[in-house]
Amino acid sequence: MVDVSAPQKSVAQKKSGRRRTDSAKNDELLMRAAISTIAKHGWDATSAEAIAEAAGLTRGAIYGRYTGIGELSQALWEQTLRSYFLHQLETLCEGVSSTDEGMLDLLVGFAHPTKKTLTSIELILAGTFEQSLKTVVRDVSSFVQKKLQSAREMRDDDVSAAAQATGIALALGLALTSDRSWLKDVDLRVILKPIVTVLRNPGRPTPLPQSRADYMHLDTFSTGDLQVDALLAAAADEIGNRGYAGATISRICRRSRISSGFVYSRYANKRDLLVKLIEAMYARGMESLNLFLAEISQTYSRAVAEAVSWRELQHPDLVANRVLAMEINRLARYDQVMGEAQYGAEKALLQQRLAASSQESHEQMIATFHIGLALGVGFYLLPNLDPSAWTLPFDAITSPLMDAGISFGS
Repeated sequence: MVDVSAPQKSVAQKKSGRRRTDSAKNDELLMRAAISTIAKHGWDATSAEAIAEAAGLTRGAIYGRYTGIGELSQALWEQTLRSYFLHQLETLCEGVSSTDEGMLDLLVGFAHPTKKTLTSIELILAGTFEQSLKTVVRDVSSFVQKKLQSAREMRDDDVSAAAQATGIALALGLALTSDRSWLKDVDLRVILKPIVTVLRNPGRPTPLPQSRADYMHLDTFSTGDLQVDALLAAAADEIGNRGYAGATISRICRRSRISSGFVYSRYANKRDLLVKLIEAMYARGMESLNLFLAEISQTYSRAVAEAVSWRELQHPDLVANRVLAMEINRLARYDQVMGEAQYGAEKALLQQRLAASSQESHEQMIATFHIGLALGVGFYLLPNLDPSAWTLPFDAITSPLMDAGISFGS
């Protein structure tokens, strides 16, 4: 029998309930599709239509809820990614100040990141120029700054903050370099394990020399063609200040005072110009870095030289340079041509180091090279989150690492 005393739902109420259920299901489908699409293709190549298609829904399913990709991504961050990503960083920072062996597994996890981790970091990087993603940058920056400030207050010498800053930079860098092909041939734990030990037991800092990495501040190139040199310098400045998506050939031409005809006679498009820029930057940068490290090592020590190089990567005057480097690293993951240019330069450097080492030490050399690369990328990103991190005493980390036989230079 039907209980006539129980309130009966009307047809309209039943339909309304189904609509709410369908709406919640569609929201979940959209969030999952957004994570997968952004992680696979990057922010620049992701559209609302692409997410809808990946979710198996119509464009109306998105535009009935959000004004576009920006509002959808902001909801994705607030509803799904923020708690996930900040929990990872929280666990990492706790691991630096504890004896939990899980920290090693966490760093290895960053080297093989989930789609959620990759999407979170992509939104942070894209947020440099994308107004709709400023909340992402603000949330992560606030978290990192509070963590490092709390660590500074633990001791008077900022050593704990230097350890946490290094751990954060390393984790972010491992995620950003997780697509390098040589990773399949190596176990990073062989180098990460002593690094974790040092982060938990840093050394005593000493005043670092005020040596300035002048080569990082130069915007000149030496390709043998003055017009190309001027063009590359203008392209570096344009992309460093506007991002790749916001940079245009016409503005690069105005900056360099080079005609568009000259540009298009050499390069088919903006991407080809950036590929040339990547090649020129690596040729200039690695040689200059090795000279800088050697110069400081002669007067002080290799550990001090590496600490100074970590500091200089974060110098306040190098904002545009860091943005350019992060844009290149970000785009190389999603664009095959750019990836071949960047990864080809990295592979060439790795092969040089392997050629100078014994066959028995190749796995350790690859692991050391990769972690050094990850640290460099991470230290480029760290000052975007906490601009004051560059003042920390990083020799409290590099000195005990050197004592453990770990050096990231050539």
